[in-house]
Order: sequence, then C-alpha cells, then structure tokens
Amino acid sequence: MLSSPRAGWTDFTLGEPWCSLSYVTNVPMDWLEAAIRGLESHQPFTVYGLCEPGRLMVTVCREECLVRFDEQQRAQFALEDFPAQAVAVDMVTFCQYLYDDISTHLCAWSRWVPAFAEETEAEKQRHYDRFAKQLHEKLLKLSVLLEKRR
Repeated sequence: MLSSPRAGWTDFTLGEPWCSLSYVTNVPMDWLEAAIRGLESHQPFTVYGLCEPGRLMVTVCREECLVRFDEQQRAQFALEDFPAQAVAVDMVTFCQYLYDDISTHLCAWSRWVPAFAEETEAEKQRHYDRFAKQLHEKLLKLSVLLEKRR
C-alpha cells in the first residue's frame, strides 16, 4: 500500500490509480494515529496525503475504503481523471497493510521528517532516532489492537 519512502516521497497504491505522497504531511505518524483511533473506537477514519498537486483522502470504513482526491483540490487542479473509488479492503486489513508497510521499512520511515541544514550530523541522528522511537511505539499499539480484532 505504501512503498518504502525515498527522497521525501512514498507511493500509495490501493485500487487504482496510484499516486506519490510528499513528506509535506507526516504520513507515517498521522496515518498510524488515525488507524489506532479507528480501531479503538470501531469508527471509520480518514487519512490524508499531499500529492503536489492535489490531496489524497482515504476514508477507511468497516468493510471498504473510499479513495478520492479532495474536491476543492480536484476543482483547482482539474483532477477529474481521478474519480472517487470504493476499494474492497476492510478496516482491519487496511490497518494491517499500514503496520506491515511501516514496520518493514522503519529505518527509512524514521527519516520521513525533515532534518534541518543547520543541525549537526549528531543532532540529525538524534532527531531521526526520536522519530523512529515514536513510530515504534505507535506500531506496538496498532499491533495490540489488530490482535484484539482477530
């Protein structure tokens, strides 16, 4: 569903079409937090990603996902080629895909958040290590919730 990030981009594929999401939004952390809230509450949730141009929105429901571009973005960027699409992926499966995609490439995802040029290499590494730890904690929480739902 999410490719290993490279150069500030990850490819998202769930049904058609696929798109590339930029680091302008915090895809791994925001998506993990939304998935955790959704599994805890048993309620649908929506995750977002910036495609530059356009904004991807995936609403994850119990039995399916609705993949679409933000309507305002659709009008602004004439994205009529990308209609909303219902994909037969249920909430638990979506969350499992998310868990697998981030945990498999945790090192790459830990560098998703930008470091700043004025930071020393040691400061950048601490920055990445801190983010990796936060991602790991969210992954553990998501894993526990997935086990409860099986």
